[in-house]
Amino acid sequence: MKKFIELLKNASKETLEMSLDNCHAEGLFSLVIGGNENGKLTRAFIAKKKIKPYEVQLHTHRYNLSLTVLAGSFLHHTAKLTNAYGDDFQITLPSYKYNSPLNKGFGLVNDGEIHCHINSAYLPPAAKINFITNQNIHTVSCSAGTIWIVEEYGFEQDFSYVYGKNFTLDNLYIKPSQFQINDAVQLLTKTLKSFI
Repeated sequence: MKKFIELLKNASKETLEMSLDNCHAEGLFSLVIGGNENGKLTRAFIAKKKIKPYEVQLHTHRYNLSLTVLAGSFLHHTAKLTNAYGDDFQITLPSYKYNSPLNKGFGLVNDGEIHCHINSAYLPPAAKINFITNQNIHTVSCSAGTIWIVEEYGFEQDFSYVYGKNFTLDNLYIKPSQFQINDAVQLLTKTLKSFI
């Protein structure tokens, strides 16, 4: 936790200004506390409201990452691919190749479907998932007030995958006000200091 406190204490104005409101879902704030290059950021996610299961679709990433839970009720959902037939409790989901239009990407492109098993587990505060590869399929849901930190380890590919219902970027990825950033910094500072 000390390294996150140091990052936050030394975060530049440019770094903090990379923060986004309604990041992935309405009510989810992404406070950037380290780095200044997409794919190599350290970001604290703050849920301002309850994020329902699969409100953020199952997805992969363009980079490997780690994830540390700080506060709240954090439910981590993972999917494991299976073959098309013969597995009990298998589900089928639409698959989309995704490259964010925010990065001049092509958006969602239908890529067929996947067959998978889904597992979910609550993670307690201070729990860390040490390594999620760019190929792992996951998502999260949580209570209002949940906070977690994601450390990105550099781009491995130019696109990711999204599974389930397609979506639009309407009302998502909004540049926050300085007031919102300051509030998030204060909340994260208080939360991190509670671990020391």
